[in-house]
Amino acid sequence: MKTFAWTVPELKHPQLGGVHTLELPDVRSRLRHPLWISSAAIFALAFLLLFGQSSGAAGIFFFLPFSFGPMIVSLLLGAAAASRRSLTTLLISNILYFGWFLWVYVSAFYLHPDPQAGIAFVFIGIYSLPVMIPLWIVAMCMRLSTKTKSEQGVDPNA
Repeated sequence: MKTFAWTVPELKHPQLGGVHTLELPDVRSRLRHPLWISSAAIFALAFLLLFGQSSGAAGIFFFLPFSFGPMIVSLLLGAAAASRRSLTTLLISNILYFGWFLWVYVSAFYLHPDPQAGIAFVFIGIYSLPVMIPLWIVAMCMRLSTKTKSEQGVDPNA
């Protein structure tokens, strides 16, 4: 019986000529940035606000992915951000989104109380996309310009 030796070919970048590796940012330094700290505080506060209006935790866990999908996307973009400007843009987008969330929350439960008010939190993330998508694009453009500047030897945070 003949055996075969299986090998995985190395991925080579055509312009760089060598093996291309993906460098991930230092996680510990990223978690200390105000983007992550404020997002954790916002998640906790929103969870408590929704828990006060819900009859159980199952309802809250159903609405959280819909309600905080845009914040999760901002956090994922923040994990790949290469500059403070990009992280600051994402922090501003999270604060704007939380302001939108609070406005919908107060409107749905206090200004215009309705038994079906909770259904608004299924659509809150979708309605925020016309504002969030341009902010994400700006943050990614800042990330790309930072990559270009760092490749040219210029300090990207200056």
